[in-house]
Amino acid sequence: SLPDLFIQGEMQEGDVIPLTQAFDYFFNNQGPPTTTDKVANVTALGFSADPIAQVYTAEAGIVFTTGSEPAPVQGWDINLVVITVSLRELSMWVELNSGKIGGGLSGVFALEDGSEDAKPTLLLRAEYPIQDPEEAVGWNFSGFLYPGTSIDLTNVVAKFLGLGVAPASVPHLTVDRLNFAFSTGNQAYALGATISMRWKLAVFDTDLLVSASASADIARDGNADASKPATGRLWGKFAIIHFMTCIRKNH
Repeated sequence: SLPDLFIQGEMQEGDVIPLTQAFDYFFNNQGPPTTTDKVANVTALGFSADPIAQVYTAEAGIVFTTGSEPAPVQGWDINLVVITVSLRELSMWVELNSGKIGGGLSGVFALEDGSEDAKPTLLLRAEYPIQDPEEAVGWNFSGFLYPGTSIDLTNVVAKFLGLGVAPASVPHLTVDRLNFAFSTGNQAYALGATISMRWKLAVFDTDLLVSASASADIARDGNADASKPATGRLWGKFAIIHFMTCIRKNH
C-alpha cells in the first residue's frame, strides 16, 4: 500500500496448512504428536507490517481434525483420567510496536460429558498486552463456560471413583454458569458462577421433583484503594414442584 509502506496478507479462506508439514519444512521435524487419528491444521493465518511506524502483527488459528480437511466434529482428546478434555481450537497472536512486544493465546476445550451438541465447552484465554513502562498491566487471564452447556460434577466424581456414570437416583450437582477474569498487574479480578442440584424424592408414594441453585458474583477493581474490599452478590432458589422460595443477599 503506497505512498505509505503498509504490508498485509492472509491465507485464503478454506485453505489449510497441516502443522506437521510446517514443522517439517522449517525444523526438519514433525513436532509433538497429537493422537493417531487427529491432525493439527492451521486454518487461519494473517499478518500486517508497518515498517515506518514499526508496528507488526501476526495471528494464527489451529483446529484438530481427522484428516487434512476441517470436520464438523473435531478435537484433540487429552485423557486426564477423571475426564477427557478435547482441545477443539487454538488461537495465538503477537504484536510488536516500537520494540515492545505483546500477544496472547486462547483455546476452546470441550469435556466428554454430555451429548455432542451440548458438551460442556470452555474458552480459556491468556493475553499479554504491550506494556506501558509507567503502568505495566502484566498478564490478563479470562475464561467462561459456553452458555447452554453445563458441567455435571456428580458424574465427574463418580468417574474419579471408578463408578462410571452416576445413576439418576443420585442428586446431580451441575455448574450451569462460570466465568472469571484476573489481571496480574493491578490484581483486579471477577468471578461468577451458578451451581444447581436436581433430584427426585418419593414421599407417601408421590414423586416430588426438587431443585435448588445458588449463584455468586464477586469482583474487585484493581484501581480501588487497597483497603476497599471486593463487592459481590449471592442469591439462591429452592423449588418443590410448584412451591418456590427465593433468597437474595447483596453486599
